[in-house]
Amino acid sequence: MGVAIRTQNNLNFSFPPIFWKKLVMEDPTEADLKGMDECCYQMLEILRNLKGQGIGEEEFKEMFADEMFTTTDSGGRTVELIGDGKNIQVTYENAHDYAEGISKARIAECMDQYALLRKGMTAVIPL
Repeated sequence: MGVAIRTQNNLNFSFPPIFWKKLVMEDPTEADLKGMDECCYQMLEILRNLKGQGIGEEEFKEMFADEMFTTTDSGGRTVELIGDGKNIQVTYENAHDYAEGISKARIAECMDQYALLRKGMTAVIPL
């Protein structure tokens, strides 16, 4: 990528905006998450507005009966959203906190890989 930029050769990449923001060290937003994982984004919207979606406590219990404060990242790994999250049940009352945790975890994933990409590119082009 660095050589392509340096030599002004176009590469036909179709990365979502969150990729480019992380690469240039801009803060991605939840709107950027939508471009990476539409289903996750939609679920976060539902969790933040349960009443508006017509979901009461009983419906919530049925839909999220086994859900704990964990999420799965893009690599398929389970990530605890809070300390001991694998043992903390998601409830109707803490659903908003659960959504916030998922959002933060998904936006922050792969930061080490972006740093390595950036390091490789800066070997060819100045930061």
